[in-house]
Amino acid sequence: MTKTTQPRFLAGFLLLLPVSAYGAGGHFVVDDTFVTPEREWLLEAWFTRESSRTDEQAAALSYGLMPGMEATLGFSRERVERDRTDSAELAGKWLLTDAEVDGIGIAVVTGLGFSVDDDRWQEAEAYIPVDVPVADGRFTFRYNLGWSHDRDSADRNVLTWGFGGDAEIVPAVHAIGEIYGNERDRTELQTGLRFLVADYALLDVGYGWERREPDRNWWTVGVAVVF
Repeated sequence: MTKTTQPRFLAGFLLLLPVSAYGAGGHFVVDDTFVTPEREWLLEAWFTRESSRTDEQAAALSYGLMPGMEATLGFSRERVERDRTDSAELAGKWLLTDAEVDGIGIAVVTGLGFSVDDDRWQEAEAYIPVDVPVADGRFTFRYNLGWSHDRDSADRNVLTWGFGGDAEIVPAVHAIGEIYGNERDRTELQTGLRFLVADYALLDVGYGWERREPDRNWWTVGVAVVF
């Protein structure tokens, strides 16, 4: 799978939902180790509006295949003025260690991106999310390290990275922050609030910006439901 004078290190100090709840996902880029429970579904949907008159509508549906394993199918549509780009993604996640049991959560994620407009596989990626809960699970630090291959004109491979997490402000309201990028020095930041509106439903409101292009920024609203 989106700024000025905002503190650049905000994402480094905001630390995730308790790992028993589904954490970052949807429009948030730095992934956690949450895996959809066996035989249950996780539906995520979000809308992003960028300062450059670009918007994105996206949705992802995950299914728990077995304990510690899920498969995800996603679709997104990006609009730049009157032009639009459609893409789809197929991904899988495997949980290696559970943060609640082992003190640290580690997972492996692989995915393929498909360009609907060009009718071809466009991107492949693999990364390792790590969750480190602290303060009895009230805070969790999150780290991702991975690889991505994009079949663009350069047909390039890049290493990807990300740091993030969230902290409880009051019960059912959490602050989320993240910073992420790749070895080619493209760095973006996002921060936002997550509201637990029901036992298995979340509402996200987020804001992001490009580190080297602060005038490029975006707002996002997203929802997530387990059923």
